[in-house]
Amino acid sequence: SIGWFSELSNLRLSSNKLMGSIPWTVKRMTSLQILHMADNQLSGPLPNELGDLKVLRELDLSFNNLTGTIPESFGELKNMETLNLLRNRLEGVVPESLCEIFDDSQDRKLFVNDEPTSIQVTCACCDEVVP
Repeated sequence: SIGWFSELSNLRLSSNKLMGSIPWTVKRMTSLQILHMADNQLSGPLPNELGDLKVLRELDLSFNNLTGTIPESFGELKNMETLNLLRNRLEGVVPESLCEIFDDSQDRKLFVNDEPTSIQVTCACCDEVVP
């Protein structure tokens, strides 16, 4: 299980044809600062447990098939510098607590919407993607 790597700080699994949901056991990876799982075939909702990764600075889950809403627990990711959720099937509203993290700094980047035909996430604080 991925959760057994509790001391791991950097996990880059992009473009590996991973399938299925993101395991809830990821919450055991308490030292994780960078998690890139972009360009896979991940599906299902974003796990609330990702919000338990308090030292996480970069989370890239773009180009997957993730569904549902962005969990309120993501507002606990106070160290987050880059959150990329582009090209998924997310919907709803970005939690206000998450927007507060990104509103305070121009160095932080939050990406959730990328094309007008995709299911949209309402976001007052997201960075625009220029084609």
